[in-house]
Amino acid sequence: FGVGVGFGDISGGFGYFWIEENNLFGDARAARIQLQLGTGASSATATYLDRHFNAAGDALSLSAYYNLYRRT
Repeated sequence: FGVGVGFGDISGGFGYFWIEENNLFGDARAARIQLQLGTGASSATATYLDRHFNAAGDALSLSAYYNLYRRT
């Protein structure tokens, strides 16, 4: 996991947080959540990867995104 603070010309002042697990439930599944909240922009991302989704050996990857920019 990680946390941070910073300043950018688009996001203004912001706080940042992420957490990641690469062996979810002991089955080599990966999950990650990122969140950035700023005075000028905010974003969030959630991802999930199942490397052994079915018996045929296919993988499943899901992602969800949210972005908000408040530019004048």
